[in-house]
Amino acid sequence: MNFNSLEDLRNRLEIAMTTKVDELKDKGITYITNDDIWNYLTNTKWKNTKGLTLAEMVDDILKIEIK
Repeated sequence: MNFNSLEDLRNRLEIAMTTKVDELKDKGITYITNDDIWNYLTNTKWKNTKGLTLAEMVDDILKIEIK
């Protein structure tokens, strides 16, 4: 699946990020935002990765663990 821009990709992933933020809030972690998740993944995990599928990116979002 191709995206016209990073903004387009982010918009597609927004629901998964919101789901993760809500899950974290349920665990008492209230300071993490969608922006934090996006920035973490784009600046670290996905920084040098090519060819990820949307499903792989959603999986990465949902597997984030805060310790």
